[in-house]
This record gives sequence, C-alpha cells and structure tokens, in this order.
Amino acid sequence: MNPISKKRGVITTVGLVLAIAMIFSSLTLGNNMAKYSVYDTLNRAEYHIMIDARIPPANLMDSYMKISSLKEVKRCNFIFQLMPVEVFREHENWTTQIFSLTDLRNVKLEEGRFPGEGEALISSRDAMTHGVSIGDTVTLQILDSDDNLHNFTVKISGSFSEWVISYTQIIGRSTYTSASYQVDGIFLSPQTLEKIGKMVNVPPQQVKYFVSLHVSSLIKSPDISEIRKKMEDVEYKIYDILYSFNASAVQGEIMVEPYPDTFQTIATLIFSLPVIVMGIYLTKIGIEIELYERRREFGIIRIRGATKFQRFKLVMLEFLIYSIAGGLVGFALGEFISGLSNRIFFHLPYFYYDVNIWYILSSVIISLFLFFIALYRPWKKISQTPLLELISHYSQTFRKVEYSKEKDIVWVVVLWGYLILGIYIFKTADFEGGLNLITIIAMIISFTFIFMFPLILVMLPLATSRLLTMGFHRPIETITRGLGKIFKVSGEIAARSLKREPRRTAYLAFIIAFLLTLSTFLSVTMDSQQRLEELDVIYRVGGDIKVYMQNNETLKRILEDDSLVKSVAYVREFSVGEYTLFLTDFKNYSSSVYHLDAFIKEGSMDRNGVGILVEYAKKQHLSVGDTIYVPTIDGGIREAKVSFIAYSFPGIPSYGGMADILMDSKDVNVRNASYAILRAKNIAMLENRIKEIGVDYLSWNNVESSDLHMLFSFINTILLYLIILGAVAIFVVQYSLYMNRRGEIALYKVRGAKKHQLSLMLLTEGGSVILLSLGIGLLVGFGLAYTIITLETSNHLPPAFTVGKFFALTTIILVGIYLIAQYLLSLIFSRVKVDFIIRSMGGEM
Repeated sequence: MNPISKKRGVITTVGLVLAIAMIFSSLTLGNNMAKYSVYDTLNRAEYHIMIDARIPPANLMDSYMKISSLKEVKRCNFIFQLMPVEVFREHENWTTQIFSLTDLRNVKLEEGRFPGEGEALISSRDAMTHGVSIGDTVTLQILDSDDNLHNFTVKISGSFSEWVISYTQIIGRSTYTSASYQVDGIFLSPQTLEKIGKMVNVPPQQVKYFVSLHVSSLIKSPDISEIRKKMEDVEYKIYDILYSFNASAVQGEIMVEPYPDTFQTIATLIFSLPVIVMGIYLTKIGIEIELYERRREFGIIRIRGATKFQRFKLVMLEFLIYSIAGGLVGFALGEFISGLSNRIFFHLPYFYYDVNIWYILSSVIISLFLFFIALYRPWKKISQTPLLELISHYSQTFRKVEYSKEKDIVWVVVLWGYLILGIYIFKTADFEGGLNLITIIAMIISFTFIFMFPLILVMLPLATSRLLTMGFHRPIETITRGLGKIFKVSGEIAARSLKREPRRTAYLAFIIAFLLTLSTFLSVTMDSQQRLEELDVIYRVGGDIKVYMQNNETLKRILEDDSLVKSVAYVREFSVGEYTLFLTDFKNYSSSVYHLDAFIKEGSMDRNGVGILVEYAKKQHLSVGDTIYVPTIDGGIREAKVSFIAYSFPGIPSYGGMADILMDSKDVNVRNASYAILRAKNIAMLENRIKEIGVDYLSWNNVESSDLHMLFSFINTILLYLIILGAVAIFVVQYSLYMNRRGEIALYKVRGAKKHQLSLMLLTEGGSVILLSLGIGLLVGFGLAYTIITLETSNHLPPAFTVGKFFALTTIILVGIYLIAQYLLSLIFSRVKVDFIIRSMGGEM
C-alpha cells in the first residue's frame, strides 16, 4: 500500500473535521448560551442575598458601610423596621413607630422632601389626624435598654402616603415577589437614627439587609454549580461582620437560584444535525473517490495474495490515523469557530472554551465511529468489485452509470405532493368548523410533519439533483450552454464533460443543493419570524403607544399636545349580547395604526360600512358587500354593509367567540374613549410623559416579545459552516476529477487554448452545477419555510412569509463564495504545464 498521503488525508477527513467541529462548537456555544441564561437571571435580580438581624441602632451605619466595602458587593441597602416611639406635639401625643431605609424608592413621598439630619417624614394619615404640617417640630420619646425615657426633637420635612418592604426571589424561571405595605410611622434618615442610637443605649432592633453582588465575581468559573457556593461565601462574610457589631438572631437567604437552560445545548445540537450529517456524507464521498482512484492498487495486492481481511486491516490502519487526526483538528477548529462566532455574532459577556481531556477523548472516539460509518459502503463496494475491473482502471473507456430514475421520480412526486398539499390544506382548513375530510388531512399532516421535515430536507434535494444530473440532462445542459455564451467558451464541451462524469456531478449538485436548501429555509424563516414579531406587536399596540383612558386632566393635555402626538385614534368599546362593538374615527384610525393594509384580508375601510373579523365571517358565511344587523349604543338595531374583513383590528382586543365589529364614529373623543392609539412625533418623550403620570399603557418598548438575537447568532454560525462546507465540497469533488483530466487540459493548451479560456470553461462546468443546485435549494427551502410559517402564524395575524434582506444577503454570500471557490480551483488547473503532464503520463497520451 502507498504510505500516508497528505492529499489523501485532506480529501478523506475534511468532511469529518467539519462534522466534529460542528458538534463541539455547538456544544460550546450551547453551554455558553445556557450559562448566559444564568448570567441574565443574576443580572436581572435586584438583590442576591437577604439578611435578617437584630442590631443596635448605634451600629447600623457602621455595619452597612462594612458590608458595602466587600469587594464582591455591588450595592447594599437596609430597612430598619418599626422601633416603637411616643410622639409629643404641643398638648397632643400619640404612639407610632420609627423606620429607616437607604433605598428611598420604597417610600412614596407625598409632600415636601426627604429628611436630612435632625429631620423626619411623617405619614399623611398622622399629619392629617394630628394637624402636623411641614416645618413643624415634634418630640420623639424613646425607651433605652434600662427602661429610661429620652426625648429628641425633630423637624418635619415632608409627608409620605406609604412605605413598603418588598423583595423578589428568582428560582429557576419562576419569580416570587413579597411585599408588605405600611401607611404609618416616622421616617428618620439612617444618619439621624445612628446618632440617636449612639446618644442613647437603644436595644437591638430588627433590620433587613439586601445585598446585590457583582455578577462578574459570580461567573468567573465555567462551573455553574460554584455560583451558589460563592454567594454563600459572601453570606458568611456578612454574618461575621454583623456579629462583630453585636448583632443577634442573624439569618440569611439566597434570593436567586439560577438554573442553566439545558435546552439551549440540546437545541444547538439539533439545529446542527443537518450540517453534521452533511460533513459525514462529504467524508463518505471523499473516501469513495480515493478508493476509486486506488482501484488498480487494490487489484495488484489481490493478485499478490492478500486476503480481504488483510486488505481491510491495511485500509483501517491508514484511516485510523486520519480519523484520530481529524478528531483532534475538528475539536480545535470547533472551539476556534465557537469563539469566533461569539466575537462576531453572539457578543456574550462571558465566554468559556470547553477544553478538557474528556472532550478531547470524546472527539477522537466520535471521529473513529463516524469514519467507520463513512467507510462502510465505499469499502464494501470496492471489496466486491471484480479483479478485472480493478486492474483495468486506466482504461479510457467510460461505462454507463448504473442509475434508475424511476425511484427518484417517486420520491420527488411524493415529497412535493406532501408539501404542496400541506400548504394548501393549512391555508384553507377551518379547524373550528368540525371534523371533515380536509380537517382530518390537515391534522394528519400537522402530526407527521415533525418526522417528514428532515426527510424532505434531505431526500428532496437528493432526488431532485440526481434526476436533473443523471436522469434528465436537458436542464443542466441548458444552464451550461447559457453560461458558455456569457463566458464566451464552448458550452457543448463543458456539457459533455459533466455528462461524462454524472455521478460526481450528482454528488456536488446534491451537497450544494442541500446546503442552499438549508440556508434558504433558515434565512427565510428568520426574515418571516421578524415580520411575525413585528405584526404581533402591532396587533397588541396598534401604533407607537396605546393608552388606557382615565379621568386624568394631565393625560388629556398630553394627548392634545401637537408637539408630542402626530395622530390619535380614540376607541370606545361596548358589548351587547354576543356583539362587541368598537367605535372609532376610521380616518384617524388609519393614520395612527401601522401596516393596517396587511391586516385587512378583503375590502377596504369605508365610513358607510363596518369591519368584521375573518373567523366571524367564516362562521356566518359572510363576504364583503353583505348586509348585517348590528346593535347601536342606544339599544337599537341598524343595517350595516360589510366593507372589509380583517384578520384582527390592530390595537383593539379580540374577544374569542364573540362578534367583533369595528364601526366608524365621529362622536368618540378623549372624554368617552376606552383607550387611545397614538402615532408619536417623539416616542421617547411621549412615553416618558405618560409614564410620569402613572397611566397604564402599551408601547413597542414594554410589550413582551421573543428575543431573536441568540437564534439569529446561532443561525449565522450554521451559515458560516455552510460556507466552509460548500467550498470544501467543491474542492473535494472537483480536485481529483481535474487531476484525472490534466491530460485533457494539456491537450486543449496544445491546441491553442489560453489560460483564461480554460479557467472559464472549468468555471462554466462547476458554475452550472452551482446554479442548478441554487434553483433546487431555493424551491425546497421556500417550500419548507412557507409551511413552517403557515403553521406558526395564528389566526389573528396576517400571512407573515417574508423573503427579506437576511435571505438576500445570505444567498449572495453563499453562492458568491461557492463560485469563487470553483473559479480558484479552475484557475489552478488551467495553469498546468504541458511538458510536465506529457512526461508524467508517458504512453497514456
């Protein structure tokens, strides 16, 4: 056997290297995405540790400053709870309690200002009951540890309506909030309270410390289990501090229990499976090509008496070295690409490489296993090849490729039929109209699609590419002739070259078609998902902001402020029986709502008519122009013509099972509307003004929607692999083919062909395969994406299938790089030296 060959090693292992790289980059990215979910939970938590303790007021600020000075602590707040006190003012006295805290957000100031040293806030209720005003002085009588009374005079700086002891616990994905609201008491600043504590021996009082930690100090290790241990370490440090200040009854609680989102890791591997499979398939093709090139070598050692097992041992020894090297290189490449993806796409604040001995060993074991799978069929094929066929490898005769197109025709018809039927059924089926043949078929397709999807993703490009390269030659011949005219070379010669090697043409066509199918599906789905998210926000908000109306004069002034509001549509709703009527000015509504035309399925807004929803129209068998009877606000009934049918009315809630009707009315205004839909001139300023007055509202900022950043980033990583895999596939499949055609290329040069003519002719051959694959990939990818988006889109949203910028950019980049890879390969082989080729081939020429 030949010694280990670099060229052979590259061709047979490059697909395996990419498959291993995809596995481990997916694992690393998935693990880091799971860690990011932990980071995000820790970052969202206002506090991480809560400590309850009884501590003398004299030590309150000193303990607070000491805790705040810990390097792990980002912020510390405390609430000094309810120390009993007697209050004297002139000839009146009453009993209340003193409290103090550092986070002033917990006190709702009503009048005046927060107190300085020697000042106090009083509750509004006490101020009203006892006639206390801002600027008055009151005397606080405090009992010390020896039951002695001490008097302290403070000046009232303001009043509060309530104060709250509130904290939130986060356990996994669940959030629990506890809040205790108080309306009585005297609020002293922490400094004033400490001063009183030092002047008088006040007994220990109840204090709650809330501690927020630096998230960076918690996630310095990739091991998530260490996070709780680090929080507990800080908790014990705080215990020591409090005990040093004579605290007692100290109890702590961890307020955040983050759990990694393990689904992230599983999801990344699932998303990566098609690329991993294609990498293995590319390795299989590389092995098959190399074994085919070495057929004469296998024939010679068979003549010399080598048994089948001895031949297999020789092959396995060589491929064992390749697979070990492939596993190690693949692991290193995977970690590199995961880091590169984070820098380019993800921008995770904390990123850790999963480099350990077990992962490295796993990469080698997986590589051996996958290499054996890829080797099985090519080895079985060559080991069963007759000896005469092996040793006549250098014969220039070309045998007809054994291929039956009938099987592929069946595959194409069945899979395309399933896809087209599914799209049609999902668009027309009425799932609320009871069971019928169409709904039964729709349910069968929806249940089986999860299994059919991977089958369609792989088999439809495979069967179609084989049909159009080995079954029906006309399509690729037409493309080749067209490219030949563009590049001014002979398209006939290029077409004959492809026809002469149909199997390799089919290999390359399938790989490129599959990659472009996957890229088209992912990019179009993401474009459509973005559109779906946008439509969903419009459905809930309508315009820039939706305000729920209140009897608030300030709100009315804001809505009528032309410097803030561009247009406003007031909506009034009321229900009569099964009907829910929405009254609004159609003209104002049209100018305030985004993309209203997309939500109208049929007809147009006409002030003389009404609008109804698609679901109601289906149930009642109504269409545009029909007349319906609707109740009026004064209890009557009137005839109305249906002027438009909509999926939903943006910004207006839909009540399931009721007849929602939108009617034009000029009588709806700021005083009788249920809510208002606004288009703003300055969204940020308008939203701040509305937020200041405490009115309920919805905007694009506060409506919860899916965060697509992570998904986009991972899809970009997959597309990066598709670029590499496609370019590598072109080199693997075409390189050995062009090596065998060096004599033919040299002969063209002898006959006067120039380098650029040869490179363009080879580019015409490869480019025609790429363009054919592009057509297959676009068709299948569009079909799959359309089916997924149709299934995902709810009844209240218009069709969201979108072919947008992400798809255009992705497709241009992929096809462009594939063509560049083909051109570079063509350029290399167009520069062969005629003398060297003739000498190396000897009598073959």
